[in-house]
Amino acid sequence: MGNTCRELVFVAVTALLVSGCASESLGPEYGEISEAESGLQFSAPGLEGGYRKFISGQDEKFIDRLVGVYGPRQGEFPHGQLVLIEMPPGRHFTRINPPKDSIGDWGPFKNRTITNGPEGTAVNAIGRIDYAAFLADNLSCVVFRQPFGTVHDTGRGTRLLDGYYCKGEAPMMTEGEAVAIVQTIGHRKYGPANPPVQ
Repeated sequence: MGNTCRELVFVAVTALLVSGCASESLGPEYGEISEAESGLQFSAPGLEGGYRKFISGQDEKFIDRLVGVYGPRQGEFPHGQLVLIEMPPGRHFTRINPPKDSIGDWGPFKNRTITNGPEGTAVNAIGRIDYAAFLADNLSCVVFRQPFGTVHDTGRGTRLLDGYYCKGEAPMMTEGEAVAIVQTIGHRKYGPANPPVQ
């Protein structure tokens, strides 16, 4: 991934963190960490041995956010992001919108024509994960959401793993392709990822 593309990806991550934190800047509470420290695992096709960047921090409401940015060894595609949000003690997610409703929240898809494709639920090492395949203009992508952790009453858990993966300009992903991709997602502490998809 070229320097310009890496800078654009970092800007997208920064915008995501800022929008999710009600803060005007990342500030000292957010910083870069190693992949090992992050615990995140994402081995979708084309990401192995590629570009990676991890940012971690806590906002003024004590919500922890961890962002992983993934890209290819060279070029712009495939690429993806994982965001792990962990609520502080005593708080939990009460409602989580379906993945297809989150497409517009990701910077790379703004101002693109979205065509919805297969959506459903799969299981990876962490547990149940919801996904939705789509085209952003001609980019073939999948977006996913995975709530987990302690469930309180009618809540959805204390953690949320959110993200997307784009393989580049290609036909719409099939249900099988989307499921195979979300099954490569994991976390060393909460459930290790499956081996890379070939």
